Amino acid sequence: MFRLFRLILLLCCVWLSVAPARAIDVQLGRLRFILNTPHDVTLLADGIPIIRESHFYMVKPGWTATLMNTDNVTPGYSTSYAAGVYTANVTYQNSEGLVRYSYELGPGNTYKVTVNYATKSQPAQIEWSMAYLNANLIAGMPWSANTVSGARSGTVPVFATTPDQTQSQLCPLVKSIHFDTNLGPLDVTIEASNSSVSGFRLFDARAGQQDWAKRNPIFWFGVGESPIPTVPEMRTITATWQLGEAPVRTVVPALDPAPVTLEREGAQAPYVIDLPIVPRPKERTTAGSACRLGQNVYITVPVGAPPEVMGAAVEIQQDLADLWGIDSEIGPS
Repeated sequence: MFRLFRLILLLCCVWLSVAPARAIDVQLGRLRFILNTPHDVTLLADGIPIIRESHFYMVKPGWTATLMNTDNVTPGYSTSYAAGVYTANVTYQNSEGLVRYSYELGPGNTYKVTVNYATKSQPAQIEWSMAYLNANLIAGMPWSANTVSGARSGTVPVFATTPDQTQSQLCPLVKSIHFDTNLGPLDVTIEASNSSVSGFRLFDARAGQQDWAKRNPIFWFGVGESPIPTVPEMRTITATWQLGEAPVRTVVPALDPAPVTLEREGAQAPYVIDLPIVPRPKERTTAGSACRLGQNVYITVPVGAPPEVMGAAVEIQQDLADLWGIDSEIGPS
């Protein structure tokens, strides 16, 4: 009863509406691509995340002001399927800039993402976090890369060693990189139309203290360009991902070893949002009809809302799932 009462109070602070179906959700071979919101880009292989999120920012030089954050722009979509390739085109545009994505799933477990961008009114710089790369896939695995400083190779650290983003870079700026993973060999190749993008940064974010770094164990894989001039032509960056064949796994006899507890200095508890304290409303007005929630509930949170509102939205999402088995999503209003 208490949880039900708390849920009613929270509904007074966060608006619920019926969510649309996922904007894009397609599977080809072993790969599945999902796009819900501008940053909610997910690439899975055999149901396991490879890419967890992606973000694009266009800002004034020195990050003195934001010209475009694609999270806050309503996109336009178009999709097609031809010659064995599924293509989704997504466009973001405002008075300051234009960003166009092309996502492709092709034969041979290939995923290609191309971003075209231009500023309209003033010089700017961009940051494209092309992928929050699932660290669990590559931790402890061999890698080799073609970088701006030549060939490099090594083994991905099992644990993060520092929160410093420069010191935690796996290697110099990446032009192409190969990982051995438990899902099979994974290759990523970067191409750009302009020389200012010489390669992509790849750093270990698992020791980061930012919320985005705490949510999931990831490597940040992306680029920053500074500055881009006001020019009529679009600039282009393309990243091609190729997943090889799944490794052959040998069946071994089941083992029943005694559990072993290891102590590690600096270990952190999983990321958890503190539940907010929501005050009791002083007054309320009913619409005279029942509020009936079905599946695909969308919880909207105003852009720039304080953390307490987002915390309330998360608590509603959990209660809807726990009490009534209702799936819901959280996004900007």
